[in-house]
Amino acid sequence: MKTGAQYLGKNRCEFTVWAPLPETVDLVVRTPHAGAGRRPPRSHVPCPWDERTIEMARDARGCWHATADGVPSGTLYSYRLNGKTLRPDPASHSQPEGVHGPSEVVDHGAFAWSDRTWAGIPFDQMIIYEIHTGTFTPEGTFSAIIPRLEELAKLGVTAIELMPVAQFPGPRNWGYDGAYPYAVQTSYGGPDALKRLVDACHRHGLAAVLDVVYNHLGPEGCYMLEFGPYFTEKHLTPWGNAMNYDNHDSDQVRDFFIENALVRALPLRRPAAGRSRLHLHRIGQAISAGACGADGRVLPPHGQKALSGRRDGSERQPLRGAGRERRLRGRRSVVR
Repeated sequence: MKTGAQYLGKNRCEFTVWAPLPETVDLVVRTPHAGAGRRPPRSHVPCPWDERTIEMARDARGCWHATADGVPSGTLYSYRLNGKTLRPDPASHSQPEGVHGPSEVVDHGAFAWSDRTWAGIPFDQMIIYEIHTGTFTPEGTFSAIIPRLEELAKLGVTAIELMPVAQFPGPRNWGYDGAYPYAVQTSYGGPDALKRLVDACHRHGLAAVLDVVYNHLGPEGCYMLEFGPYFTEKHLTPWGNAMNYDNHDSDQVRDFFIENALVRALPLRRPAAGRSRLHLHRIGQAISAGACGADGRVLPPHGQKALSGRRDGSERQPLRGAGRERRLRGRRSVVR
């Protein structure tokens, strides 16, 4: 089941959030006055907004639904829990004002892809260059990576792997403290800039791989506990409780992350050639099986070690440095 804000076109949007804990959930949308434009992210300059509250309906699974007109792409919205607290959408696709601010409606269909002939690259032919977006260039953005793609292709690289880009607090981070799995980091350029980067990769014959984190979320800006049992105390991680993949009410949590693996912050639909635009490891299958290691790691079915070890099943050797060891524990879905 799709959660979050699904833009339907013609300024119409469908909102769905799994929130079995609150007694009531209301949708609060903010659209700028005509001609007022958008306030730049993290700006303190006032912008005139029209704000309205829309009552949401709850279904038997604890999901709340509302469909609203007059909601163009770029509309900011939040959920009011129990008539009091405003919170961002756990399945937000964009957080233009950071992890504590409102979420943003994104029209993913508006992007003009130019990679319809992209046929993809087999995994066994991938020579992967791992990139931390914030430190790869002085600008630290997706757009700044694009001029370097030709150089990487000439080097013999056939795929780039982006370290986690889910929205995290502040402008710079390793990416393992992400709080919004569906949202693309604003300081890197947001969802449209990531699309432009992937599109450019394919023009240069490069595949794009995402490093994603599914066993934990960062502590700052993560409000999921106020919505439902997204976490469990059965498994612990260095960041606290693990995600609830195998405890009570885990079905919706699994669905949340399986859907995330399918769209990963933006609906990178398959080009005409039938290949996915972004490569993700078999995390959806692992989550569906509900297998977790002793430290809360989500393990693949049949006891394989593809997510925590090498392809032949042997364990990776620990890397030097606490930061690198922490990354190994945190990463979940990397194609090698």
